[in-house]
Amino acid sequence: MINVVAIATQFRNELLVMNARAMDDLTNRWRMVEAALKAEIEALAFQMSQAKAEGQTVSESQLYANDRYHALLVQLQRELAKYNADAAALIQAQQLSFASMGAEQATAWLRYSGAIQGSFYQLGSGAFENIAALARAGNPLADLLSAAYPATAQAITDELLKGLALGKNPRTTARNMVNDGLTTSLNHALLITRDQSVRAARLATLQQYQTSGLTTAYMRIAARQRRTCLACLALDGTVYPTNVMMPLHPQCRCAILPILRNRAPLAMSTGKEWFLEQSAKTQRDMLGPGRYGLWKQGAFQFEDLATVHSGGVWGANAQVTTVAALQRIGQ
Repeated sequence: MINVVAIATQFRNELLVMNARAMDDLTNRWRMVEAALKAEIEALAFQMSQAKAEGQTVSESQLYANDRYHALLVQLQRELAKYNADAAALIQAQQLSFASMGAEQATAWLRYSGAIQGSFYQLGSGAFENIAALARAGNPLADLLSAAYPATAQAITDELLKGLALGKNPRTTARNMVNDGLTTSLNHALLITRDQSVRAARLATLQQYQTSGLTTAYMRIAARQRRTCLACLALDGTVYPTNVMMPLHPQCRCAILPILRNRAPLAMSTGKEWFLEQSAKTQRDMLGPGRYGLWKQGAFQFEDLATVHSGGVWGANAQVTTVAALQRIGQ
């Protein structure tokens, strides 16, 4: 029997290697944004520090009336627009690569299962472009990336005001504005890169299953690791029809195993069984003290760790059930 988990892990690792390269590229390009804004950020931090030293009160509302602060926001928006354009091109290229790998993975699964032999129809480049668009749920990448600007501007402002309130050296304040404020946009871009690419791979896998005509459904296979999302582990082994995308969450790493027409699903262990094999310490570390205490009391079933919300732009999404909700189950 094929080792389903091992094959899924190998495919997942290949995607991670590709994604790491994209992350490095985006991070290196980000240094240009930091370099372009560093002088203005430092000048603003020194100006506001001097104003406070002279007895002036510096508040967020007063900052908006400051010419240097306003100029920084304008420059920030301009630099982010340039960066986001580069990031969008990189992400789109990676989506196409991930979609191609997703289709290859689907074909590999079908071959391993013995459903196909010899040549087999592969999705064309046009299909991959459509899949990349579907992964964005109709939103252009530029729109998804630019959504981080308000949060970034606010994060920079918050770091400035915090530094002033704590009486920090303006150089330290400026450094925090860059490292903890400005990088809000970088982190947003990295999240979108991984999430959109993995979505494209999964959509291509599913479309290849549909195109094959050999599958009627698929099974969710979670990564069985200590850092795996508890909701994914709880949903591991769930079967879905091929015309339905399983509930996801940002950066979900679950694979999808085809279930062949007129053939029973492969018999295999589940995420729950894997969890039960772990030590008490590992279980506690994964669940956290609140959930672990309820788990030991028998207040909920393992499957209750996943809460599924339907609808929305991205479709159904899976989240880890809160401690409060698990407490209500046990009452």
